[in-house]
Amino acid sequence: MSSPNPPHFTQPTTNYWQEILPSTTVINHPPYQYSVPVTLPDNRILNLPIRQLSHDPTQAVASLLVNQASMQVVEELGTFLADLVRPYKPDMIIGLPTLGLTLAPIVAQKLGHTRYIPMGYSKKFWYTEDLSTAVSSITSPGIGEKRVYLDPHLLPLIRGKRVAIIDDAAGDFLSNVGRFKIIESTLREGEQFANAYFDTATKIKIAKALDNFGVDFIELSNPASSPQSRSDCEKICALGLKSKILTHIRCHMDDARIACSIPGLTGVDVVIGTSSFLMEHSHGKDIAYIQKAAVEVISFIKDAGLEVRFSTEDSFRSNLVDVLSIYSAVDKIGVNRVGIADTVGCANPRQVYDLVRTLRGVVSCDIECHFHDDTGCAIANAYCALEAGATHIDTSVIGIGERNGITSLGGLMARMIVADRDYVKSKYNLAALKDLEQLVADIVEINIPFNNPITGFCAFTHKAGIHAKAILNNPSTYEILSPSDFGLTRYVHFSSRLTGWNAIKSRAEQLGYQMTDEEYKQCTVKVKALADVKKMSLDDTDAVIRSFHKMVNSDSPLPVKNANIENSIKDLENLDLNGVSNGKTNGHANGNGHAEVPPPTEQMKEFLEGEPETEK
Repeated sequence: MSSPNPPHFTQPTTNYWQEILPSTTVINHPPYQYSVPVTLPDNRILNLPIRQLSHDPTQAVASLLVNQASMQVVEELGTFLADLVRPYKPDMIIGLPTLGLTLAPIVAQKLGHTRYIPMGYSKKFWYTEDLSTAVSSITSPGIGEKRVYLDPHLLPLIRGKRVAIIDDAAGDFLSNVGRFKIIESTLREGEQFANAYFDTATKIKIAKALDNFGVDFIELSNPASSPQSRSDCEKICALGLKSKILTHIRCHMDDARIACSIPGLTGVDVVIGTSSFLMEHSHGKDIAYIQKAAVEVISFIKDAGLEVRFSTEDSFRSNLVDVLSIYSAVDKIGVNRVGIADTVGCANPRQVYDLVRTLRGVVSCDIECHFHDDTGCAIANAYCALEAGATHIDTSVIGIGERNGITSLGGLMARMIVADRDYVKSKYNLAALKDLEQLVADIVEINIPFNNPITGFCAFTHKAGIHAKAILNNPSTYEILSPSDFGLTRYVHFSSRLTGWNAIKSRAEQLGYQMTDEEYKQCTVKVKALADVKKMSLDDTDAVIRSFHKMVNSDSPLPVKNANIENSIKDLENLDLNGVSNGKTNGHANGNGHAEVPPPTEQMKEFLEGEPETEK
């Protein structure tokens, strides 16, 4: 809220939060000076004190610090909260520090519970990061990341149960944005790419590169699909990689027997279509058959001592009741993960969030998600799935796969490093991403797209004048990703009509030339003038800078080594800010490598002096 006059409107909070006022109390109206009245569910009034922000006294917040409230107020607030959560019939109440620990036991008691589960900021020596989540608070911003931890010994009390979390500090306790795992499917989904042919040596090369990058799992094609596929699977399992090796099979006992016979395999991913399209036109089985087959295959794989994931295919076009029924059944027999697959790329982020969050309330096992990119949503869908409680995301290098492919490994890294930089940097060898993508691109004979996240050749290139100026001062102005995190460097484009004088100054200093700001501006006019009539390279710009520097520091210009623009430079040396160049007023490329240079326009002078704030 904005500060009223006078600017000081905070008073001691000693008497606040100590009583709830009757509904008939006459309350103040905006603008508020010392407190803000809030109406409780029973229409009574609680006054919240205004506290000015220390870094900006013209702004303030009105807040409730329940651990400073009277016991009567705490009791009544706890009763209100219990009434709010009662319709959801929670099995357990969880209290988050700090304020939630005050209210959680009251809520639990009002609901007839005999205990609640407290969480804490302190990491005991037996705690694990897997049972923690990052939190933030509006009352203590800017103090770095805090995490709340759950005692692993209390996990059985909430696994598979409906819980209510009491506090406003956690953004989303179910979110796995800060603890996700990658199932890398270049050697399975990627093998379905139109241009892909992976022989054994190629598969081994890709598997080692993926392992070097640090992916959690490497998924291989069905060993039952051909003798060579089985042999390749056996050879990759024998490499002793750090990444766990999975194979992908149909929900069929014959496939399961072959997969379970492969030494060194970590787990088996089982899939079967559940949409009406696939049940009618693919395998021809009904839901009852699918559920029975799933239980049989999963039980067999578990008895063999392997991890197992069960996934429905075309999940988003399947009947929700059917798929939840199957997921619930396989969860009860101990499947390690259930999978959601957007097989045709039809889902949007909201649909993904809703389905994953619904599934999270049905199963206690991990949730894996597989998103095709037919409608361009694969990366966004993967992120929303993690926010909703998914634990594993399928990726492929450069997103290669059936049709338009799936969530790209690099694209997911770009999205996730913004969400949790420390987690991503500590877990994955980001500097290996460029070589990994180039390896796969060469194998399937494609170019890495120019707009590919992180590794596209334009990813960290800045051209517009105001962008270049800001980037040179502070890269965060126009970069959400830092190229150094990936072993890359940014590039400021110095050779266009959009170039600003700050960029030319930076380039001149890189070349070892010092001039005044006015001289840099004059040099920039010459670069812009030449760029108006020909496509310029960095060598061209460097030649202009060298020639101009020599011109302002001696009576005779330095010879230009770049023969293609030698005559252009001679013309440019005679170009002044008044717009006269050898008497010419119009410029054109004459076809022999020389350029006749037009005078700088008023618009160009404006751009030079003002660096207009119109670039996007």
